[in-house]
Amino acid sequence: TEISKHIRATGRNVKFNVCRWAFPGTWISDVADSWRVTGDIRASWKSVREIVRKGLPLSAYASTGHYNDLDMLELGHAAGWKPAFDGDTGLSEIEETAHFGLWCIMSSPLVLGCDLREMPESSLKIATNPYLLAMNANDLGLQAYPVWTYGGGDVVTLVKDAGERYGLSRYVAVANLGDATVKTKLIPDDLDLGGRVFVVDLVEKAEIGSFEKTMDFTLKPHEAKFYRLFAEKRLPRRYYRA
Repeated sequence: TEISKHIRATGRNVKFNVCRWAFPGTWISDVADSWRVTGDIRASWKSVREIVRKGLPLSAYASTGHYNDLDMLELGHAAGWKPAFDGDTGLSEIEETAHFGLWCIMSSPLVLGCDLREMPESSLKIATNPYLLAMNANDLGLQAYPVWTYGGGDVVTLVKDAGERYGLSRYVAVANLGDATVKTKLIPDDLDLGGRVFVVDLVEKAEIGSFEKTMDFTLKPHEAKFYRLFAEKRLPRRYYRA
């Protein structure tokens, strides 16, 4: 706390990040601007998956100006890239989209870790998607929390408010962290929403219709979908996870 006080006293826009390669403890949420919660990320889906799983239970400690740091982004490691470590496989376009979108909805700081001069156009398109970036830069400072998981933790649905707390609009991610294709769905009650729900696909940057009871879809291995939902009603919260 003394360090953070001295930083604030400079009057300069200095960001204070704490790193002990694990979640520092609940005290950190009032001290630092951000803090690492895991060991260093690697350019592989295995690494991305492990970091997401460790970050899922930590949403309560994020707030405006204070964030769980999931480490730098591994976008842009494609053709011509030379792996720095054994096991660094790079990420496919599907994996890059899931990686970036999950960092956005979990309100992690976004730091590109590739050579920008050689960044593929497909990776740049993902990293500059204004819909995903708006989900990350939400003024509410909320990290999405899991409403449910299944398949041994491989399939997870995350949600957080958009626009205003307890309002009619929410951001949602459904991610398949596993290695097999899965069928899944969204149910408004699970997301604390009621009535007809209108859907905007944040990757496609388009309205894709509405639903009232369920929205069914299939996810390829390592694929994630990201939506902004607009509902007719807001319901009391049903799911809590310690």
